[in-house]
Amino acid sequence: MSKNRVSIIITGIVISLIFLISVGESWAVGPFENIPAEQGLYFAPTISYSSSSSLMDKNGHKLSTKFGLNTYDTVLRFMYYDNATLPQSSTVQIMLPVGRTEAPGQHDTGIGDTTIVAGYWLIDDPVSRTWLAAGSYVDFPTGSYNKNATTNRGGRVWKVRPTIVFAQQFGRFDLELTTKYNVYTKNVDTGLKKGSEVIFEELIAYSLTRDFLIGMHLNEIYGSADVTNGVKKHGSDVRKYQTGPSVRVVLGPKTTMFIDYLRDFAVKNTAKGNLITLQLRLKL
Repeated sequence: MSKNRVSIIITGIVISLIFLISVGESWAVGPFENIPAEQGLYFAPTISYSSSSSLMDKNGHKLSTKFGLNTYDTVLRFMYYDNATLPQSSTVQIMLPVGRTEAPGQHDTGIGDTTIVAGYWLIDDPVSRTWLAAGSYVDFPTGSYNKNATTNRGGRVWKVRPTIVFAQQFGRFDLELTTKYNVYTKNVDTGLKKGSEVIFEELIAYSLTRDFLIGMHLNEIYGSADVTNGVKKHGSDVRKYQTGPSVRVVLGPKTTMFIDYLRDFAVKNTAKGNLITLQLRLKL
């Protein structure tokens, strides 16, 4: 096989993966924490930056050294917690993202897909310091999209993520566990239906003071094979692990700041990179 043909094939693979990644799910810290907040309405503006410098193949080897995918996001997040209407606490939230996605030679600036979250705590026990909740995310395809582009703020698909969260506090320690199951609808323009994903998120944190908490994340993502026009693409299953520190600081009686950093490792069939998130939570 000629070098030119090999180059064309590799370029095609890279462009396809860029497309899949740019419209794919951002595996970040969940939109509602595992312990319910006090009753009321909250505004939580969130700024994030993700950078991926490597594409990994199905064996976890680097596919391209000339790869760069950067996303700058500002998310307007509104959260309402209800501690009185139902027997246990509940929450309803909405997230409206605006930002820019960049890949080599292309970019897209605009709104992303809107996310609505609803959750209910089956166990809400401050005495034993135990919490268990079930809920779901739903992503609406409101983001800007061009079927001929390799970078898109929107995905042109609906996404549903049933979620179970658990939290247990003991002494100054806080353990939070989350499980999500991510399901995509078919993209009618490309015929692609991304494989479903199971996502596990763990956080162990320690309160240095009443207002200052530090912790460590560990996330695992396992995605099944993609399907294009009814044909399964064997060997396209995704694996990604993430880890990194978390800091939460109470700045005042109605203001809390969250800073999180995630670094990818042991990645296959997707991009490998980093994510930084800064959030302010303001009680209105």
